[in-house]
Amino acid sequence: MTRPVPIRKKPVAKTTSETSPERSAQMARVRGRDTKPEMRVRRALHAAGLRYRLQPRDCPGVRT
Repeated sequence: MTRPVPIRKKPVAKTTSETSPERSAQMARVRGRDTKPEMRVRRALHAAGLRYRLQPRDCPGVRT
C-alpha cells in the first residue's frame, strides 16, 4: 500500500504594519524609470544621432 503524498503549502510572505528602516531604505532605491541600464541605452542612442520622445502624445495608452 502506498502512502498519500503530503500537500505542501506555499510560503506566505510575512507583512507587518510597521516598516523597518532597512526595508524602507531598500524600497527607496527601487526606481521604475531612469535606471542605469536605461540611461546607458538612451545616451548611446543620443550619441548615435537618434532622437526620440520618451512619452509621445500619439502613443496608444498615453493619456492626453
